Amino acid sequence: MGHMLFAEDLKGMDMGKSMYIDLFSKLLEEVHQNIANPLRKFMIWSADAKQGKEALKTHDKLMGDKLEAMLANPPPDYTITGHLLKVVDPATGKRLVRDQLKAEIAIMMGAGFETTSHAISWTLAALAAH
Repeated sequence: MGHMLFAEDLKGMDMGKSMYIDLFSKLLEEVHQNIANPLRKFMIWSADAKQGKEALKTHDKLMGDKLEAMLANPPPDYTITGHLLKVVDPATGKRLVRDQLKAEIAIMMGAGFETTSHAISWTLAALAAH
């Protein structure tokens, strides 16, 4: 995923801890909790809500840092983000702004993580069953 997305190795196959995978799990949990309880953002006394808010903040910074690195050193054209940096909004004729680019990067990171982990899980389950 890392090579096609950013032209870099995200170390997803290493057996060490991945900051992004740990963070993404917390991020998904916080999104789930916010959907289940729309008033959660007002629960300033809750340690759990504070941790979730911190996960959202950390994820936003991580995606912002990733975007700044991409803008400073654009990835090759064969990558998804290489094409993303060249996207022009047909309605305005302008390229995507930083917030739009950051959101797209976050979506691709999440989508790549989810599809890869589900594919591996179902493959192992099928192998174990047969």
